Amino acid sequence: MYLGLDAWQSPNGFDILGTVIYRLVWGGSGDYELESMPLDFVRLKERHTSEYLAETVRQIVEKFGVQHKICGIVTNNTTNNQKMVNEIKKFKWTRFKGKVHWVQCFAHILNLIVQVILRRFGSYNKERNTEGGGCNSDKDKELDDLDQDEPEHQIQLYSQTSVSIILANFPNDSANHNIAAELIEEDELELENEDINDLSDEDKCDAYTSQSCKKTLAKFRAIALKLKKLPNSKALFVEICQEENCTKPHSVERDVRTRWNSTLVQLTSIQQCSPAILEWQKDKQHGTSRAYHINQNNLDLARDLVNILEPFYDIT
Repeated sequence: MYLGLDAWQSPNGFDILGTVIYRLVWGGSGDYELESMPLDFVRLKERHTSEYLAETVRQIVEKFGVQHKICGIVTNNTTNNQKMVNEIKKFKWTRFKGKVHWVQCFAHILNLIVQVILRRFGSYNKERNTEGGGCNSDKDKELDDLDQDEPEHQIQLYSQTSVSIILANFPNDSANHNIAAELIEEDELELENEDINDLSDEDKCDAYTSQSCKKTLAKFRAIALKLKKLPNSKALFVEICQEENCTKPHSVERDVRTRWNSTLVQLTSIQQCSPAILEWQKDKQHGTSRAYHINQNNLDLARDLVNILEPFYDIT
């Protein structure tokens, strides 16, 4: 029996610790099957020290009388979780021996790797100007002012249905796979650019460069931000989507660091709404400023990045 642990914060500021039990059961097919079951959800009322988290976990498992059945603990790979595991070892549970029985979530590590790769292209970072320093219009400043963190980003996770609706319109999708989502605190981003080895050199003849990718992703973020924050812009966009017979949903998802696979979801929504975007962006009042206008080269990059990122979605 393994214990899965994860903590997150709700939009109204409550810190929650969720616990899940994983176990192998003998199935009707004549083989073992992995079974998971939520065990408890507890509000964390103190600082998230390793000692406090360990004591909270102890109270949960002892309440259900499973402490001596725990063979391992599954969490993400933060330093604080490692310290928590060391504290739990002191409880001397029969089958749990500390770090040797600590399983670091593979999907979480893989998500960090993807984030480091995308960071080279400016993913998740605000771009005030795609062509150089400074804002080049009042509309850019307007977008910059709108780009504020919202409480919903702390907890909103992509459901299987919402992701499937977007990805189902493209070939080789994995609509039947569950999408994993994880909240990532600042101190959890432990992978840096120097952790990526053997990067190939860029050439002027390359179809895409780091700089061109940064500019393109900044344009996509500007489009998503304006559609989310300005109702009149969104209304015009939806109207054009209907005229162009774009597949629903008629929106461009935001690329948010605290949502796994959000870059992929944004790129696929850009693809499915591309005819409408090309027309909508021309509107001087409700479209984006010229610096954020996209062209076919930007759409080609979106298509190729989707092909790269889809396997990570399948795995996580």
